[in-house]
Amino acid sequence: QTQSKHKNSWSSDEQKLWPYGSVYYLFDERYSDGWKENIREAMEDLQNVTDGCLEFQELTRVPWSPPYIQFIYHGCKAHLGLQLNGSTDVYIGPHCGSHGHILHELYHALGAVHE
Repeated sequence: QTQSKHKNSWSSDEQKLWPYGSVYYLFDERYSDGWKENIREAMEDLQNVTDGCLEFQELTRVPWSPPYIQFIYHGCKAHLGLQLNGSTDVYIGPHCGSHGHILHELYHALGAVHE
């Protein structure tokens, strides 16, 4: 039987972790209310898994300075962890909308990497 190249466990790069567990985010204007709700549900699951040590807070406009997650309606990828020189971009597009895909990209944006 062929084994997968990737393990299902995660590790974190401490330099890329979000301070104080607060993660601000902003949606691309192309997201419908339904898409936003799917992404919010994934974030809520992460908050529950961390027993509230992680809190996502929506922004209504671009802040004066980062850090924040910018959800972009295109592709299926994410910057790895906190980006101090700009937004941490999470690309969740038309072919990446399953709950599992959204969680996967959120983990990367929070600093988790494949082992």
